[in-house]
Amino acid sequence: MDPFYLALSLFRRRQFDKCADVCGEILEKQPLDQAAWCLKMRALTQRVYVDDIESEELIEGDFLDDNAVATAPRPGTSIKTAVPTTAIRPRTSTGRPISGVARPGTQMRPGSALERLKTARPITGQSARAIRLGTAAMYSQKEGPFIQVSRLNIAKYAKKQDLSKPLFEYLFYHEGDVRNAMELAVQATQSCDFQDWWWKVQLAKCYIVLNLIRDAEQQMRSALKQHHHVETFIRLTRIYLRLGNQIKYS
Repeated sequence: MDPFYLALSLFRRRQFDKCADVCGEILEKQPLDQAAWCLKMRALTQRVYVDDIESEELIEGDFLDDNAVATAPRPGTSIKTAVPTTAIRPRTSTGRPISGVARPGTQMRPGSALERLKTARPITGQSARAIRLGTAAMYSQKEGPFIQVSRLNIAKYAKKQDLSKPLFEYLFYHEGDVRNAMELAVQATQSCDFQDWWWKVQLAKCYIVLNLIRDAEQQMRSALKQHHHVETFIRLTRIYLRLGNQIKYS
């Protein structure tokens, strides 16, 4: 059986994990296969997709919550520094401790003259080679990210209608990258001369997450002028409910 046909069959049967695995095997042999790339993107999106019409407040709260616990110790403190004990004090051949404590890990610092004598190349060249090897390994590993969002050419994919919509849903639902998803929606709306109501609804969803309710209202009203869809009516109703609550409690 053709692997891509098998992946399509798995996608229709909602076996998204197996579908993504088959598409990954296809992409290992043919990295430029856009059909397999798009299908894997849709499978990963559908695996985590939720109906966000009833949970817009939860998405907004998760996105705008910047509170985090610091994992590194504060400068000048010794919270995570091990306290020297007598067990690490050097001793003579007779067992008597030598005065003074040698801190482990400081006598052989990386890049010192003694350390460089053991290598045949300078430390700078070795570091650059290690960085290149690490980058190459990151792209070849199966556990690595499927799409490098930071390297994504949003303007290029915004002009491709067959790839831009699955890519938006992948960024919005799977990655949770609302800002890049909004940038893609803006450029895709411009590329279609503001005639696609679907992109206006998606742009309004991004505005809602960013708490730009008035901008979301304008996009929804503009989408309704082009096409009457039940999702647009529901989302616009929820926007008016939120605006009413803001006016009530302001």
